[in-house]
Amino acid sequence: MNVDSHAKQITTALNDAESRTLQSASNAQTGSFLLQTSPSRQFAGLIIVVHGLALCAAMANALPFLFKLLLFLMVSISLQRMLYKYFISSDARQLNYSRQFGWRLGSGEQLRQVKIMPSTVITNLAIILHYKQQNGVKQTMLVFNDALNPEHYRKLKATLKISDHVD
Repeated sequence: MNVDSHAKQITTALNDAESRTLQSASNAQTGSFLLQTSPSRQFAGLIIVVHGLALCAAMANALPFLFKLLLFLMVSISLQRMLYKYFISSDARQLNYSRQFGWRLGSGEQLRQVKIMPSTVITNLAIILHYKQQNGVKQTMLVFNDALNPEHYRKLKATLKISDHVD
């Protein structure tokens, strides 16, 4: 297999994944939309860098070799589990907003009503979405800017800023 055909396969796979995971249903009259996040390459890079630094620290310390090896294995297993959990086993998260129903969050067909909290942080790199479920449980969702296409990320930022999310 030559490099060009391999590059085409990768491009096709990325485009297919993008079309599956970056869906937006928008209705201008009602002000509603549905966004579906995809795994973030930036978050994957952050996970790898942090675990890489932990591996370096595990090997650079003054512990006996057996303990270094044990630490190395633990960090390696942690990295493998994090990447598996984030990229393979997790469902795409959906964010839905409408003026009538407010914010809903979930995966698949299960969208649950949530209340966006004022502690939500909105930046150009990521949105740290703090929300409260109807049962009162507070949770956080991290949305990096590459988890959505640029237009959807901009729309999410703008809607979060102008929607009523006072606790």
